[in-house]
Formats: sequence, structure tokens, C-alpha cells
Amino acid sequence: MTRGRKPKPTAAKKLRGNPGKRPMNTAEPASLEGIPPAPPDLSEVARAEWVRVTTELAEMRLIGREMRIPLVAYCETYAILHQAREEMAKSPGLLITTDKGNILQNPLVPILRGAAMALLKFSAEFGITPSARTRVTAIGSATDEDDEFDQLRLRIAGKVG
Repeated sequence: MTRGRKPKPTAAKKLRGNPGKRPMNTAEPASLEGIPPAPPDLSEVARAEWVRVTTELAEMRLIGREMRIPLVAYCETYAILHQAREEMAKSPGLLITTDKGNILQNPLVPILRGAAMALLKFSAEFGITPSARTRVTAIGSATDEDDEFDQLRLRIAGKVG
């Protein structure tokens, strides 16, 4: 098992100019072009979040079909957070009193906290938090070198002759 920080994708290193000058993975697989289809069994809330987040990622040109599984997990987690927030609004508050008179933390609190933490991690992975976004350069603001890289990536993926 490898430890330490997660490696940055080669495309991200090239877009930033590889400031650390570390060797880049030249055999990294190319992203599968396009927005992945949403699973048919997503809840209404998860489907609405799917549309929102995939649109945002597509505008930043940071999405590929291989992202389907993490996007499903993100959207389902968002739906859990949404449902927990609705239930929390109906509940008496952060603390509840049991039948025997004991005061306990509302069971919805850890559900809310867990879903919120998971969403923050997903958001950082997708580059959609403000701090993560500062580390991403959209392909739309490309230089000539970036255009050459895109052409190479498409050639590797078999999209361009």
C-alpha cells in the first residue's frame, strides 16, 4: 500500500507547468470523453445534483465517462445530506430526551456530519471547492502547448488521426 499524498494527474501537472519538476507518468490512460449517463435509479434530489455537478464539471472541462461511479457516490451522499437536513428541521433539535428522561444527541447529527464531510472530500476530488479550484486550470484557457497536449491526448485515446 502506497502512503503519502495522492499523486496529481499528469494533465494537471502539465497545465500547471510541473512546478515540482518531478517525473511525469507518460503512460497514464486518457480520460474517456463525455459526460457519463446518470443511473436510472437515482433519487430526484440526487438526479438534480447530478445535472448541476456534471454541468459545472463540463464547463471546466474536468469530466469524463470514467467518473460515473464517484459521481454516483457524490450525488447519493448529497441526497442523504438533503434528507437528513429535512428530517432535522422536523426534529426537536440537537438533543433529544428518551422515554426514560435521558438527554442524548439527536441521531441525525452524526448523519449530517458524516454526509457533509464526505461531500467536502468528493468536492475536493472533483475540483469544485474554492480551494481545489485554485489548483485547476481549465483547458478552455489553453496556450499553444496545452493545445498540443490535447491533440496528443486525443490521438492516444483514438479520437484524432
